[in-house]
Amino acid sequence: MNIDTLVINLRQMGYTVRGYDSNALYLVDPSCIFVGFKTFFEYAWVIIVILTGIMLTGWAISLLRGAKNDIFTNMKNLVLILGIASVTMPIVSFVWGDNIEQAACDVVTVPMSDVNEILSSAKNNPMSNFNEFDEFEKLDIYDTGVTSY
Repeated sequence: MNIDTLVINLRQMGYTVRGYDSNALYLVDPSCIFVGFKTFFEYAWVIIVILTGIMLTGWAISLLRGAKNDIFTNMKNLVLILGIASVTMPIVSFVWGDNIEQAACDVVTVPMSDVNEILSSAKNNPMSNFNEFDEFEKLDIYDTGVTSY
C-alpha cells in the first residue's frame, strides 16, 4: 500500500493527518480536547443565530399584535445577543490562532518502518483474536507532548 492510499484511509477513519514524508507519518493526537471545542464553537454559533432569529420573529409578532413594550430595550437586548454571537469566533481565533487544532494539539510521529511492519504482518498473517494480536506492542511512537524529567 502506498503512502497516499494510507493517508486517505486514515482520514476516512477520522484521524487528522498533519503531514507525511518518507520517514514518518505525523498525526494529530486523537485525544486532543480542543478538537471538541472547535466543533462546539461551530455548533454554538449556529444555535445562537437560530435563537436570535426566533426571538426577533417573536418580538415582531408581538409588535404586530399591539404589545406595548419599549423598542429601545428590545434593540439593546438584540444588539447584545448579536454582539456576543459576533465576537465569539474572533476571540477564539485570537486566543488560539486560526486553527485551534494546530495550535493546541500535539503531533504524534509514527515512523514509516513501523507502519510498513504492521501492514506487512497484517497482510501475511491470518486474522486472529484480539487478545492474540500483540503487533501493536512493538511500535515505537514518539509523542511531542511527553516531557522527560
